[in-house]
Amino acid sequence: MWHGINAVALIRRARKDGVELDGFGDPDAIAADILKQVTERDLDKKADMWDFATAGEACVALGLKDDAIQWTQRYLRDTCADAFEVTISGSSSMGWSSHSSQRHSNPFFTFGAPAGAAIRTNPSSEG
Repeated sequence: MWHGINAVALIRRARKDGVELDGFGDPDAIAADILKQVTERDLDKKADMWDFATAGEACVALGLKDDAIQWTQRYLRDTCADAFEVTISGSSSMGWSSHSSQRHSNPFFTFGAPAGAAIRTNPSSEG
């Protein structure tokens, strides 16, 4: 699902920058589907820290700030999440844009974050 939420960020960024992309789905629909999948995995006790992080990003994409905070807290509290994982996922944002121009005081929710903050690599392919 990490690649899907990265696609959401890239599609949003392209549109924000005035780049028209043909053949890509609606980023809100993609984010909602990802959130639904993670929620189902969580209910089945199959979700892991990367799922929590991805769900947090999906909530950011959908403008669900409180839910984003809850998912992100679960990610940060996961026993497998160490400084490396948190740095990897937090240092590669694409600059999420919220549905409104309102800024949030928490740096995590400054939806115009530096380029690169939502993209992370597939943890299973790192070695």
